[in-house]
Amino acid sequence: MLEHEVPVYKAVQKPREFVITFAKANHAGFSHGFNDGEALNFAIGDWFPLRAIASRIYALLNMIPLLHHEELICKEAMLLYTSMELEASHTSILLRFFFVNLIRF
Repeated sequence: MLEHEVPVYKAVQKPREFVITFAKANHAGFSHGFNDGEALNFAIGDWFPLRAIASRIYALLNMIPLLHHEELICKEAMLLYTSMELEASHTSILLRFFFVNLIRF
């Protein structure tokens, strides 16, 4: 990695600490001895455009994504509809945009 000038960072996680990895960031882990590890994936509304790009890249590489972007958009749209959450929040507007584009496609 260093010969290609890719920056590499190290984080040492201690008990009761969290490590957050942002979108488009590669990461790897190594455990020292016995442990009980847990991972949680979450995203905010701004994540949808990044997921759309990743979905296209996976398709070009003939890779199967772990999370299908289209399924996520449909499920989120249904949650938005059933909760009757009709306010014009940034996330709901973005979700509607992606859902309409998906249906048109």
